[in-house]
Amino acid sequence: MPDARPRRLTPRVAAMLGSAGVLAVALSGCAGAPAPTPSVSASAAPIFASDAEALAAAEAAYERFLAASAQATSEGGPGVAGLAAVASGNAYVSQVESVEDYLNDRVHSTGRRTFATYELQSVVLGADEVVVVSFYVCDDLRGLDVLREDGSSVVASDRVVDVPYLVVVEGERESMKVSEKALWERENFCL
Repeated sequence: MPDARPRRLTPRVAAMLGSAGVLAVALSGCAGAPAPTPSVSASAAPIFASDAEALAAAEAAYERFLAASAQATSEGGPGVAGLAAVASGNAYVSQVESVEDYLNDRVHSTGRRTFATYELQSVVLGADEVVVVSFYVCDDLRGLDVLREDGSSVVASDRVVDVPYLVVVEGERESMKVSEKALWERENFCL
């Protein structure tokens, strides 16, 4: 459920979002979907052999994030514990707040969203050999419903079911976590 409360950004996330803003301004004169250019930073010993390998690891991390999020919103409070293993930063805070909203509204999810990768945005090697992968996804909400205690759905029948996001995944090769998931508010490239 959307949350209108303002959130503080860490300096690193603010920098990443600032870069995304510069990209959005650069693309604002273009028609159609965004066309970011993938890039990899130079490193003496790259963690991933290619952009494709980095993207595959990021996609696996995002899949774990979606599964844990679905479990948390379907189970309520006890499901929140699994989020720490798959999310960090703003993504973690946002999901915990979402679970709290579900509990307060006395609703729960059933089923789950799936996704398809639209495009790799960037692969950057940060401090301490932490890889930051940003990519665009199309979340498919067809398999997700939100139910009241009486079993009736709170989901509008005309909702958008293909939703664009910019997802940021970071960490070491085997322990990547989703750190940011931002709704893409320009043209819906998923349609």
